[in-house]
Amino acid sequence: MDAASYAQAVPGSNRWSLSKVITGFAFTGGCALGIIFFGFALLDRWKMLYAALGLLVLVIVLWLMNTVGLLRLPDDSSMRFETVFQIALMTLAGLGIIVLAVYDVWRHRNAASLLLLLWVLGTYVFATFVNWSVNARSMLPMMPAVAILVLRRTEALRSDGRARSLNHLLIPIILSAAVAFLVTRADFVQAQRDRQEAAQLCSSNSGHTVWFQGHWGFQYYMEAYGAKPIDKRKPVAVGDVMIIPLNNTNLAQPSPEWTHLRDVQKVEVESTMATMQKSSGAAFYTDVWGPMPFALRTAIPDEFAVFDIYYGVK
Repeated sequence: MDAASYAQAVPGSNRWSLSKVITGFAFTGGCALGIIFFGFALLDRWKMLYAALGLLVLVIVLWLMNTVGLLRLPDDSSMRFETVFQIALMTLAGLGIIVLAVYDVWRHRNAASLLLLLWVLGTYVFATFVNWSVNARSMLPMMPAVAILVLRRTEALRSDGRARSLNHLLIPIILSAAVAFLVTRADFVQAQRDRQEAAQLCSSNSGHTVWFQGHWGFQYYMEAYGAKPIDKRKPVAVGDVMIIPLNNTNLAQPSPEWTHLRDVQKVEVESTMATMQKSSGAAFYTDVWGPMPFALRTAIPDEFAVFDIYYGVK
């Protein structure tokens, strides 16, 4: 019951809005971004041209939108184009997967092709419109079907005499693996940063009871170092310290009547990509953060606000 209540309370775009549809396709394509690389091996020149035109249309549509989901697109032209292009590319990849599944049904017209189409569509519909938020984990069940569709398309081209040996898939596989590595590294760097910052914040305030807001990995490490999650049912005392990671979730601004902002620590994250960063729209674990499972990291550092509590809350 608690989980269901939380799901209903989570903010987000309208469940059936254009933003939600785009977010679903962007997560689908982002989680299987290798389909873009395989497209160069599986599509002829005309189909590549149609794909390029589709990308252009998506860029124009997204450019004219002020927000995509809960992400407000940047006003700066260069930053806006970078964000819009990434969303458009992932959306195109997601649409390409659906088109590939539909084409497979049209070509083979058998139970196997229908199963693959329903597999892909069912995962997309559940992850986008049924689940409490769009996230990469919900898209994971689709990936075997996508791989099967790519191989079936390759075999179809070979049977028609329009494809080379399977060796021509080597470069797309390598590029896909490179993207997967960069995303994995970005998530690792984020977790490492949370661990290091939790250790530093707890050690520098070792003479005080340390409270914190936020969840995810930061919560895990803060509790491991002895800090306590803020709880309205548990009073804080004069001399306690509260830590708020600004790139996190479920945050509440503490009242200035009983807290004083001592410092805001800025931490640079050494990674070219991000899996959870509001400013870039990267939202691997929930689309409440943005419309993409990962993105190029913006130069904005992560910030941690340190508050001193000078009046006890009862």
